[in-house]
Parts: sequence; structure tokens; C-alpha cells
Amino acid sequence: MSTAAVDPRVAAACARVLDVDPAALAADTPLVALGADSVALVALADALEEAVPGLVVDDAVLPRLATLGDVAGLLDGPVG
Repeated sequence: MSTAAVDPRVAAACARVLDVDPAALAADTPLVALGADSVALVALADALEEAVPGLVVDDAVLPRLATLGDVAGLLDGPVG
């Protein structure tokens, strides 16, 4: 696993939703390794929308999210 930092907003949301230590998260951390299922991904998207004003996450992109880096990409705009 790399040590690439995760956006602090993503780390905080993951820590809250998935009950993990935000300091132990890296951009290439697989979501499944954190115990994220489809319900958790919806909760994570909701947490990010609360944390980032104006962010709207389309639930259709959630199945394409594999890593925390993918989740952080939601902050940059739509995921193809």
C-alpha cells in the first residue's frame, strides 16, 4: 500500500462511516478492505455531501468506486 495522502474530508468521512482510523488511510486503500458495501458507499457519499458544500454525488457512480483515491476524485467533479 502506498502512503499517498487522502483528502482530509474523505478520511474523516470514511472514519465516521466505516469506523476506521483516518491516519491509517491511503489513496490506494481498497474500499472492500475497509468493509465498505453498497450501503456504506451510500452513507459515505452522504457524509461527503454534508462535508463539502455544493457537492452532489450521483449514486450511479458508487459501484465504480474501488479505492479511497476514487472517492477523493468525487471532490474534483463527475466520475465517468
